[in-house]
Amino acid sequence: MPSIDTWVFEKWEEQIDSFIDNDFGVPCTIVYPSRRIPCTECSTRNKLGPNRNSHGGPMPFNFHQCALCGGDGFKEEEATDNIQLRVYYDRRKFRVINGTPIEIPDGMVQVIGYLRDIGKFERANHFILHKNIEGLGTSRYKRDSKWVPHGFKKNRYFICNLIRE
Repeated sequence: MPSIDTWVFEKWEEQIDSFIDNDFGVPCTIVYPSRRIPCTECSTRNKLGPNRNSHGGPMPFNFHQCALCGGDGFKEEEATDNIQLRVYYDRRKFRVINGTPIEIPDGMVQVIGYLRDIGKFERANHFILHKNIEGLGTSRYKRDSKWVPHGFKKNRYFICNLIRE
């Protein structure tokens, strides 16, 4: 059985990297689940309780709720990260992977990315694709299938289906 030289794999990976990094890859935002952090406006750290303005707070208030936390003493904060992905909107270009339905619903996209980013990808609450396009609004997507390794050696890329929320 003939073997394939390693330069063939290297050249293929070089081209796919170029597709993600330069040619067809788009900057996307990963939004992680929100976490509760103490309000920076209220004096919860000084045990004065919520709705008590801390000395020198950025937004003074008297006799009403804190504008940042609504009187809770905590606010929700979403952490984000950026990632490059190839995004396919055209269903005819989808690769068939586990979890790809036969009838692909409207709003489904398929993404290809680096396996090195899979930890970020798995922790994500949702995704914002094409974050640099202004004036079109932002569409939020969530995972619709489990990611699977992609490529010749299955050790460098992943592929996954996302659905618009």
